[in-house]
Amino acid sequence: MSSVLVIGDVMLDVVVRPDGAVQTTSDTPSRVSVGRGGAAANLAVALARSGADVTFAGSAGDDAVRVVVEEALRRAGVTPRLQVTGESSGTVVAVIDPSTGQRAMLTDRGANSALAREFLIEMIAEGFDHVHVSGYTLLDESTRAAGVGALDRKSTRLNSSHVALSRMP
Repeated sequence: MSSVLVIGDVMLDVVVRPDGAVQTTSDTPSRVSVGRGGAAANLAVALARSGADVTFAGSAGDDAVRVVVEEALRRAGVTPRLQVTGESSGTVVAVIDPSTGQRAMLTDRGANSALAREFLIEMIAEGFDHVHVSGYTLLDESTRAAGVGALDRKSTRLNSSHVALSRMP
């Protein structure tokens, strides 16, 4: 079984599906769901379901969102390793247009922006067959150094030609 470290955002997803047009000055009947989100966490869960030994690394606040995310990942067979900060955990509100199905996403990255390079490098030192760094981590200026540092550190530990890494410039 291969071991995979997935690095990415810790997010609470709030999905809002209005029953009709949004009423800006009144209530709009809607269906609302709340749960663990984040593209990297979704990948981690899919990898665990396929039989990989998966660890998810990210940054979260010391709050209820962190607890929800940790519990959801554990239930899915993923080991969460979260750097806890004084900021609130990330949240995204997705409003789904009832006629087109398109979504508008309102995002607060919160503690995700505090992800530290040192936190990730310590984990990589434990040894993983593969490391995946989410695009959100690499595209955000506040976490790019952490993501690139993780990839650089992993590339220096390679001892097998079948492990491939990609890195943005």
